[in-house]
Amino acid sequence: MKKKLLVALLLFTQSTISFSQTAISSPTPKHRYNRPNLIHINLRLHQQFMELQAALKAGKITVEQSNTLIANIKQINQQKKDSYKKENKDDLTSDSVTQLDQSLDESEQNLTASGVPYISPTSNN
Repeated sequence: MKKKLLVALLLFTQSTISFSQTAISSPTPKHRYNRPNLIHINLRLHQQFMELQAALKAGKITVEQSNTLIANIKQINQQKKDSYKKENKDDLTSDSVTQLDQSLDESEQNLTASGVPYISPTSNN
């Protein structure tokens, strides 16, 4: 009797374990940080904003200049958001990245012309 009960209990636990394992194993969702184009644009936007803050803090530009340059950076960020929503994909397309990179290049030139020094993304500042 004890052997039958033990075998039944053993079979029950094995079937429960195998059922729970199949219920848990579902498709792995895409990681939200697996968006290299979006990350690239976000890093460039962040870098320009940090350069702007450093120049303002050092007194190399005025508050009015910084407000104008910040508005430009915010406009590019809004373009990025609009492109991301319009494309309705996991990441920005290469065309969007090219267009945003051109806007960021122009913004970088405006920053440099305003007296904001370029900070290398590899620097430890």
